Amino acid sequence: MKNYRRIAGVVGAGVLSAVMCAAQQMPPASTEAPKADPQTQAVQPYAPLYQGQSNAAAEAKPVPDSRPLSGILGLTLGSLSEAQNTFTPSFRFGQAFDSNPGIFGSQSNFTGESSFGGSLNLHRAGARQALDITYSGGAVVYDDSSYQTSFHSLNLAQMFSTGRWTLTLTDALNYSPQGSLGAGLGLNNYGSGSVGLTAMNLSLTPNQGIYTPLSRQLANTVGGQIQYGLSPRSSWTVGVTYGNLIYPDVDFQNTHQINARTGYNRNWTAKDTVSVFYEYGVYRGGSGDLGTNSHSIQLAYARRVTGRLTWSASGGPQISQYGGSSDLAVGGIFSTSLQYQRGRTGLNLGYNHGVSQAIIGGSTTDSLQVGVDRRVTRRWSVGVNGGFSRNAQLVGATEVRSGFAGAQVQRSLGQRSSVYFNYGFQRQISDGACAATICTGLSRQVFGFGFNWTPRTWILR
Repeated sequence: MKNYRRIAGVVGAGVLSAVMCAAQQMPPASTEAPKADPQTQAVQPYAPLYQGQSNAAAEAKPVPDSRPLSGILGLTLGSLSEAQNTFTPSFRFGQAFDSNPGIFGSQSNFTGESSFGGSLNLHRAGARQALDITYSGGAVVYDDSSYQTSFHSLNLAQMFSTGRWTLTLTDALNYSPQGSLGAGLGLNNYGSGSVGLTAMNLSLTPNQGIYTPLSRQLANTVGGQIQYGLSPRSSWTVGVTYGNLIYPDVDFQNTHQINARTGYNRNWTAKDTVSVFYEYGVYRGGSGDLGTNSHSIQLAYARRVTGRLTWSASGGPQISQYGGSSDLAVGGIFSTSLQYQRGRTGLNLGYNHGVSQAIIGGSTTDSLQVGVDRRVTRRWSVGVNGGFSRNAQLVGATEVRSGFAGAQVQRSLGQRSSVYFNYGFQRQISDGACAATICTGLSRQVFGFGFNWTPRTWILR
C-alpha cells in the first residue's frame, strides 16, 4: 500500500507541476499575426495530442496536421488556429458493477466499484515551438473489500524548430490495473467511441493486448525525433523510441523494446502524402529471454482533409531473428489508422500487424480497435467500440486471442456537464501448451453510469 501511494503521488505531482510550469511560462498574446519564415514553411507546429474541441473555439479556423508520415507520432485531424494556447480540465464520477473484478477466469459475481478522477489538457504553440500535455486519471474503490487502486495516463510532446530543423521529444505513460486493450473497463467512460489511441505511433509502444489478472502495470515509451525540411514539400526524419512494460506486483514477463526508424516524406498534393522508411526493432522479455530483432522497409501513404478525415497506411517486408539463433523468419508488417469526423458522426480505427514481445520468445501480433460516436439529438449521443488482439508465438504453439466490445448512451445536462450509461464485455481464450494464468480463459462484463463535468476551456495569454 505504501508503494502504491508513493507511485500515485509521484505521478500526480509530476503532472500538476508540468502543467503549472507551462502555464506560468506562457508569453503574452500578440495581437498581430506572426510573419511567415520561408525557411520554416516545410516544418510547421504540430496539432494537439487530444482531439477534443472546446465550445469557445468551435468556430475557429482549423490548421492542417503537418506531422511527417515516417515519424514516431500518429497523425491527427488538425488544430484550431484561433485557440493555440489552451488549458482544459474536466472531472468525472462513475459507479460500475463488475462480474469479474479480479479479471481472472469466468467468474460471475457482480461487485460494485466506484471511480472518480479527471483530465487535464494543455496546448501551447508559438512560431517555433509547441507543447502538448494530456493527462487522465483517477482512483477506484471496490465496495466489498478495502482494496483500492488508481489509473493514470499521460501523453507529452514538445517540439522546437529553427530554420529547416525540427526536434520533437515525446513520452507516453500508462499506469493501470489492466492493459490498454479495451482500456477503461470499470475505470472510465468505457463504451464510448474512443479507442484510446495515444499520441505515439501504436506500433512503437509495448504490446498490452493480453489480459492479465488484476495487478498494477506500468507501460512507458519515450522518444526523440529530428526532422529536416528538404524543401517546402519534402522532409527527412530520424527517430528513436524506447518502451517498457513492468508488473510491480506479480511475476509476469516484463518487456522492453527499442525502435529506430528513418525515412523520406513527400507531400504529393495538398491532401496526399507518401513516404518510404526503414525501421529496426529490438524486443526483449525477462531474464533469460533472448528476444527478437527485426528489420523492415515500408511504404506509406496518407490522405488528410483538415478537420474531417485522416487516413494512413504503411507496410512492407519484415525480417525477424528470434531466440538468439541464426534462423530468419520472413514476414510482413502493416498498419493503418483512420479518423473521420463529419457533422454529428465520428469514427476512429487502428490496426497493426507485426512482431512484438507479448509472449516469451516473441510473437506475431494482430491488433484491431474501432469506435463510432453519433450525436442523435441536441442532448443525446451514443457510442460503440470494440477490439481484437491475436498473439501467436514465433517458436511454439501458444496463441492467445483477446477481444472486447462496449456501448454507451450519454445525455447532456448543459454546455459543461453530462451523464452516461454504459456496458462493456471482455473475452480471452488460448491454444497450445500454455500453463500461465493468462491462459485460463477470461469472461467479464461491466455496466454502470456516471457524471462528467468540464468547467471551461481557458484561453491562456
